[in-house]
Formats: sequence, C-alpha cells, structure tokens
Amino acid sequence: GGTRACKVQLAEGEEARFETKVFVGQLGPGVTKTDLEAIAQPFGTVEDADIITREGISQGCGFVRFTHREQAEAAVQGLDGQFIVQGAHRPIVVRFADTQRTKERKRVQLQLQRQLQQVSALAAAALATETNSPTINPSPGPEGHAPPAPPLTSTMEAEGRSTKRRRGGP
Repeated sequence: GGTRACKVQLAEGEEARFETKVFVGQLGPGVTKTDLEAIAQPFGTVEDADIITREGISQGCGFVRFTHREQAEAAVQGLDGQFIVQGAHRPIVVRFADTQRTKERKRVQLQLQRQLQQVSALAAAALATETNSPTINPSPGPEGHAPPAPPLTSTMEAEGRSTKRRRGGP
C-alpha cells in the first residue's frame, strides 16, 4: 500500500475562527487611521488599520487587523454598539470582516437570486399568455358549456412512436 494525499479543508464557518480582521462601521467622517487604531488598541495589538475612502473622502468605515483571533473577538464584543463616534449618527458597528470565501458565496447567492427573479418574471408572463389562450381557458360555447379540452398526448405519441416499452432488449 502506498500513501494517499489527504485534503484538509475547513468546515463552513470554521475558517472564521482563525480570522483576525474586523470591520468597523458607523465611523464619523473625521475619523482617521490613527483614531481607528486608538479605538481598537485596548483590545490587543493592532497590526493594521485602514479607513475606507473614495476619492479621498471617508466612507465612514474601516478595517482593523489584530495579532490574534481572541483580540479580534474581544474588540467585537467590547465595541459593537457600545458608543457613538463623534460625527456619526448611530452606534459603532464592529464585526468580523467577510473572508474571501464568504464574499464569493454572497456574490453567487445574489447572482442566483437575480436569475430566479428573471425566471419567475418570465414564467409569470408565459402563464398570463397561456391563461388567455382558448385551449387552456376555454370560453363557454353556444349552450353555455365549455367545449371539451383537447386530449393531452406525449411528444412520442404525437410523433407516432409507441410509448410502450418493449421487453427483451432495446
């Protein structure tokens, strides 16, 4: 017997246990990288902090990366919803940042949801068209009764092929 390669993969949700990066939202427009580091510092060693900007203007959120997972957990528990940053209108939001895998999963879910909405709209339009068709929704005849519906046949029967299976081979 030879050796086999073993693929190790984290179970869904398990990868987050090892994350050290947190998202910080509801920051006031004047909050700087230094301010964000100072907010996070009491919970552990801050390896990196960034304020998200667009064209040099703060978007009111940022990210902090701690040295250890436990520090990030402490920041989430100790800061989330606990105070309002100067210049903000709501309490600070602190949660674990989405991993690349989570971002991809959300993107795919959103794409599938949009496709489902398109299919639903097409199906509703097709159903509305069929409902107005006399073969699906027959109108009453001269005696006040609806004419009999045409018999339903399979594609094979319509093409003249037998729908019975032959025994003993193809």
